[in-house]
Amino acid sequence: MKNLNRLIFTISLILISAMAFSQVISATNMNVLYFEIDNPIKIAVPEISNKDLIVEASNCDVIKINVSEGEYTVRPRKDGKTDIVVYSKVNGKKRKVAEESFR
Repeated sequence: MKNLNRLIFTISLILISAMAFSQVISATNMNVLYFEIDNPIKIAVPEISNKDLIVEASNCDVIKINVSEGEYTVRPRKDGKTDIVVYSKVNGKKRKVAEESFR
C-alpha cells in the first residue's frame, strides 16, 4: 500500500509538472518563419483565456486573426531569428508565460 501511494504521488507530480510547461507557440505550416510573408501561428496556454494573452515578437509584426482560437499571423521584417513571447495579463500585470524562437 505504501508503494502504491508513493507511485500515485509521483505520477501526480509528473502530471502537474507537465501541465505547468504545456504552453504552445507553433508555426502552423512549419518551424520556420518566412521573411515578408504572412506566417500563421497558433498560441495556447492552459488555464489562461486567449483574450488575456499579449503576444510580442522581435523582428516582426504580429497580427491578430482569431484571438479566441489563438490564431495570429506574424510577418518578419528582415531575415534572422525571431523570438515570440507570450504574456498573460492578470489584475493589470504582465507575466511571461511562453517564449519560442524561430529562424
